[in-house]
Amino acid sequence: MVRRKATGHTVTMRTDRRWDGEIVALAVPAAATLAAEPAYLLTDTALVGTLGTEALAGLAVANTIILAAYTVFIFLTFATTAAVARLLGAERHRDAAEEGVTATWLGAMLGVMVAAVVLPLAPTLARPFGAEAAVVADAVTYLRISTAGFPALLIVMAGAGFRRGHHDTRTPLYVGFGTALINLVIEVVLLIVLDFGIGASALSTVIAQWVGALVYVALVAAEARRHQVGLAPHLGRIGTQLRVGSALIVRTVALRSIFLMAVFVAGQMGTVELAAYQIGIGVWTFLAFAYDGIETAGQALVARELGGRRHALAQSAAARVLFWSIAVSIALGLATLLGHSVVAGLFSGDPLVVTAAAGALVWVGIGQPVAGPAFALDGVLVGAGDLRFLAKAMLGVAATFALGAALTLATGAGLWALWATLTAAMTVRTALMSGRFRSGRWVNPDLITTS
Repeated sequence: MVRRKATGHTVTMRTDRRWDGEIVALAVPAAATLAAEPAYLLTDTALVGTLGTEALAGLAVANTIILAAYTVFIFLTFATTAAVARLLGAERHRDAAEEGVTATWLGAMLGVMVAAVVLPLAPTLARPFGAEAAVVADAVTYLRISTAGFPALLIVMAGAGFRRGHHDTRTPLYVGFGTALINLVIEVVLLIVLDFGIGASALSTVIAQWVGALVYVALVAAEARRHQVGLAPHLGRIGTQLRVGSALIVRTVALRSIFLMAVFVAGQMGTVELAAYQIGIGVWTFLAFAYDGIETAGQALVARELGGRRHALAQSAAARVLFWSIAVSIALGLATLLGHSVVAGLFSGDPLVVTAAAGALVWVGIGQPVAGPAFALDGVLVGAGDLRFLAKAMLGVAATFALGAALTLATGAGLWALWATLTAAMTVRTALMSGRFRSGRWVNPDLITTS
């Protein structure tokens, strides 16, 4: 039996297996929570669709803008999860509670700032999508009403990170599905029964978001009272969280730019190719839910063990998280390869689109054993506080994809080349993070940011 010494522990292969229960307990609810996020969009899409094509197109434009803002601030979840878990691992419960209070205030402040920008600029943001005037008008209506929910949305992100830092992924699950149900009920009443138009859809989402935000505010406040922590904002702590989050913002924007470039390239190829790409990326995103759950487990476990200076245990947990990501990604990759033709046919009745999408899904399947470990390693490095490396690595990955995308357009190679380029970029991402993981430099205590 293999043994390694850790601070106060002997790490064995039995210990490695011990992580399995924690990984599953954290990953499954976290992955399920992600299913609640599309629930809002699916509800809005189905109900707004009853208003006509123009309203549905307006919803698509508005949601694209909202999603862009949402992804930029995902650091509120990731950074809070890691920071709280590290502090709890170090038995600094009061500091962990203060981290939750600070993250909540930061989310609220950033939400107000974003809303203040988007509200007057809604028409300017909607027009570049090239939609008709009526579509832009619906998008602006939806977008302006949605700004009232921006502070709540970011508070929810911070609150979810706070609970995940406590190794509680069930609460975000319950809040996510609960608010999705609230959104559905209110939207049916306002839009279908009372016929208030597309604005009703936005208003129902705002109400649901504020319900979720109030739940998290109550949970954070309860934890603060338990540890005698004040609820007033601490500007110094807010500044620290912003500095930590800036690297994650760079990482997230670089990652998002890859998919924006991919959409642009597919659009240049033609309508069939764009539709096929959308099917492929839709399946890819769905599969990523499983990896996101494993990533969450990696963040929480690694942060906790490093917070307690149990470096060998952190490495052991990270290795097991990586093992699970590889196993799951291989299984999902094989399933995608075996069912690529059938799955493609579920999304379109156009034979040309189905054929192109089936080819795209082959590449999706091939790329899964690379994508899975990328998510896991991302979680490990976020949990370790190795954020500057993540930012630099992702900029390199984005540059790699940009070069490949340019070559794809220049040569007219077709959709297969775009997906090959995306797979190559993810391979570079995994290789860079694997090198960092093997080096052991991510366990450096100097990288651990504690407030």
